[in-house]
Amino acid sequence: MTSIGIIIMDLDEYHDHLQAAFDAQKQKAIDYVQRFNAALPLDCPWCHGPHVPGLPCPEPGCGYCHPVSYLLVVSGEFGAEVRPINNQRRVVCRFDVEGV
Repeated sequence: MTSIGIIIMDLDEYHDHLQAAFDAQKQKAIDYVQRFNAALPLDCPWCHGPHVPGLPCPEPGCGYCHPVSYLLVVSGEFGAEVRPINNQRRVVCRFDVEGV
């Protein structure tokens, strides 16, 4: 320990600590996305065929697109990011690693 109270760890130990922190935030993001996506419909209300919310219905002649999109978990610079399937440039929320 240094005089300012920082614990010095070796590089492998720090890498493991950082990886565990990223994994914990990614799991939080996955849990959030699973709960959110579970509430979305899986059937098209127009043609009653299967579809992915946020994307156009694949049935010929239908094309319905649910206004609320499925969410995806994407690795970010500081943790995990949640993005809609129909606009992956837009970040809905972040689960960042802090204080590492």
